[in-house]
Formats: sequence, structure tokens, C-alpha cells
Amino acid sequence: MPPSEEHLVVRHLRSLAEHMAVQHHDENTTTLMAFHDPVVRACIHEAKFAGNAKAWRLLGEMLAAYITATYQEQRVCIVPVPLSGARLRSRGYNQVVMVLKGALPHMKNAVWQRGLLRRANVRPQTELNKKERKQNIQDTFARQWFAKTPEQSADTVYILLDDVLTTGATIQEAKRVMRREYGIKPHILALAH
Repeated sequence: MPPSEEHLVVRHLRSLAEHMAVQHHDENTTTLMAFHDPVVRACIHEAKFAGNAKAWRLLGEMLAAYITATYQEQRVCIVPVPLSGARLRSRGYNQVVMVLKGALPHMKNAVWQRGLLRRANVRPQTELNKKERKQNIQDTFARQWFAKTPEQSADTVYILLDDVLTTGATIQEAKRVMRREYGIKPHILALAH
């Protein structure tokens, strides 16, 4: 079977730097690229659905460049939005974790931590409207039983990381649980919107 068009786009891509389009949606929510950009969409789809290691690396390098430039003097603790157990078993990986693993070698000031558990396998958010998305995702996240309470430090920034921000329902629910369970208000960062 020949490679998909999106696979070919990623195969020939050297960097996502020229596709970076940082947008601050509010004081605590930032996205790095526009999903409607065909190159960005190809990279996200390849990372998410095809397990493309080059897409993970390219997205990771772009994430690292943003984190390093934005939080130069601060320690950064990044918590990836988890997949449900069923989706993780089906896919074999969490694309956000794989992107983050690609980013960490390029960041001296960042660590990542498992802090959330997705306890329910819900309908994919892409199939739902805004109101249904909020209802669909409600109460699906919980504190991971083995997760340590993050150190409360003035020089540490906590970031909740996801791949795509559409309505924000998923990441807002994850943020609510982090605030309730850990007493921290993380910044929201998505690779694309």
C-alpha cells in the first residue's frame, strides 16, 4: 500500500518552525499552530493516528523551542492529557506523551509528570457539538493514585499539554481536576487549534 499524502508531507518536512502561529486565547491558554494549515494537520494526524516517529520528533522540537524561549528562567512541569485505557490499548501510545518525549532532550528546564488518569472511554470529541463535548467529558479525569503532589514553588510553571484544542472541553475538565486534586492552576498548552 502506498504511503498516504499526509505521510509524504511529514516525510519531506524538516521543521515546523515556519508553521508556528502562537495564539494566546486568554492569559492561561496558548496554542502553537493552526490546525487548518495542511502541513500542521498532516503532522498532527500522522502523530496521532499513524504513530509516525518523525511527526512526534518534529512536534517535539517545536514544543521544546516554545517552552525554552517562553520559560527561560522557570522550571516547567508538563502534564500530558491522558487517553482512556481502551484508547491507549487500541492505539498503542499516547501521541501527546510521545511528542513530549521528543521535546524533553531539547529542554533543560522541563520535566513531565503523570498526574491524571482518564477513567472512562467516551465517544470521540470530534463527533460531538460544543455542548455535547462538555457533557461527554465531564468527570472522566481523576488523580492517578501513584502521582505525587507537585511541589508548590513560585518558580515552577505547570502546563497541561494536549495535541489539539477545539472547544476546550477536554482540557478544561482536566484543568478542573488538577486544580481540585493538586491545588494548582496549570497553564493550558495545545500544539494546534
